[in-house]
Amino acid sequence: MAQESSSKKKRVLWSETPDDQRKDRSDEVLLCGDEEASEFYVKDQPTKAPHIQCVFNNGIKADLIRNLHELVYNVFRESTCFGNYMQMHGCCARGQIHRCCMALELNCSSRRAFVMRVNGSTIRFTLREFALISGLNCVSEEKDFIFDTTELNRLMEQYFQGVKLIRKVDIMESFEGKVWGDNDQDGLKFAMLFFIQTVIFSGERVTKKVPRLHFDLVEIDTYSQFSWGK
Repeated sequence: MAQESSSKKKRVLWSETPDDQRKDRSDEVLLCGDEEASEFYVKDQPTKAPHIQCVFNNGIKADLIRNLHELVYNVFRESTCFGNYMQMHGCCARGQIHRCCMALELNCSSRRAFVMRVNGSTIRFTLREFALISGLNCVSEEKDFIFDTTELNRLMEQYFQGVKLIRKVDIMESFEGKVWGDNDQDGLKFAMLFFIQTVIFSGERVTKKVPRLHFDLVEIDTYSQFSWGK
């Protein structure tokens, strides 16, 4: 089931996956008094709580402003599906808070909603709310995006000499080095690749291989239809 939320700027999409549709909705689970569903997912809290590190590019806005022409940055902010992030206030993530949330998670959580209980109150953060905040597409499936990989990808050929193993760190270095020169269109594409790697996939190690799919989505201009929000 897909639903839409319209605003003056853009349309936000979210949906349930078939797996989630087979599960009880978090609201219904909590209302029906199912004791097992309302229990904490983590039964035994560890004596020494593990440390969790949050890896996120808090300086993404400054990075884009520093490396892009003003016009290109404005296009990124106003015309791409990632523009909502440029409107958000800066913040610092605390690993302890994430760890506490995970420790308070309930069994009724699913891909559709994260549910936890804090001081006797049940709190839910749903996929729909994430879509409204981020502006990312939460509807489509990755399997719907199939490209002919026998054809060369222009970005990979022109800027990476056709190398098949392009790592996250290579994207980061290319963006900081402004390898696109005076080509503002390619500058915008590198900005999107940089954003995807350092924000959406910020938790991946810098040596992680960047899927060719990301290059194809950006080059063929279908990135806005991809379900980055899942």
